[in-house]
Amino acid sequence: MKAIPGDGFDTSGMNRTKSADAFLRRAWTDQQVATCHRYLADGRQTGIGAQDADQLAWVREFYRDLYATTGGVPVPDTATDGVGVNFPDVDLADPRWNTSGVPWHTLYYKNNYPRLQRVKARWDPRDVFHHALSIKSP
Repeated sequence: MKAIPGDGFDTSGMNRTKSADAFLRRAWTDQQVATCHRYLADGRQTGIGAQDADQLAWVREFYRDLYATTGGVPVPDTATDGVGVNFPDVDLADPRWNTSGVPWHTLYYKNNYPRLQRVKARWDPRDVFHHALSIKSP
């Protein structure tokens, strides 16, 4: 899609996203379904052209309320298997949004994190391949 200057098509919201993810082991509870309905019907999720801060606040609050019983994040338990590694979300490492007491790396890797740290130390000792939630060397 190509925007033409002056055509009124605002491209400032293009390619900006915050993804949240969870691996479900069972269906959502009635409370979680009600939370989805409440957020999707509240009119705040307005799509392209919305202010970034407003959209970010909306998705953060939605995710927090969706997983309210587990500290605002999908902790690995009988309902979820944590979060997907293809969706790095720095909020999972932020105690303002993750009040579960479960560290971010457990949400992604469960008990595999120490092994992955050893692999990282062996194959990327200078931390060339990294991002905010990269596996850290031991």
